[in-house]
Amino acid sequence: MKELKIRLANTLIILKPVAFANLQALETMLEELQSYWLGHEVAIADLLLSADSAIALSLAQKILSLHPRIDEPGTMGFDVNLLMDDLPQFEEFFLAIRNEEDDKLDVFKGGLITQLNKFSAINKYQRAVKLLTERTEKQTSQAQESSSVTS
Repeated sequence: MKELKIRLANTLIILKPVAFANLQALETMLEELQSYWLGHEVAIADLLLSADSAIALSLAQKILSLHPRIDEPGTMGFDVNLLMDDLPQFEEFFLAIRNEEDDKLDVFKGGLITQLNKFSAINKYQRAVKLLTERTEKQTSQAQESSSVTS
């Protein structure tokens, strides 16, 4: 995929892959975003209504800002809020593609951004699960420490 075309608010937006120098940052932010999504049981609406929504939207905006636009040379990305009217489109853009046969999300294919930048979706998914596990363990440990201090 050399470019990603998306229609939003009666506008056609065309994104290019990120510059080579920004690939590591992009991959890290995609993994973080996916780990939050997995933490909300693959439900984008639940994530965006949770306490983690500000983090998720900030990550999504930063991911978008790394992508040059073909339709507006010199411009990077677009406002992530344009995707908020269509949550399934948000999911497909950042997180997972829907299978046409059964209309279920396939996390192993990654989202359109993953495909545009030619990342391994399976490796990204595995790292996202690891990030989620680490964050959950840290929160559990902090909660246990907090309860033992108050006892």
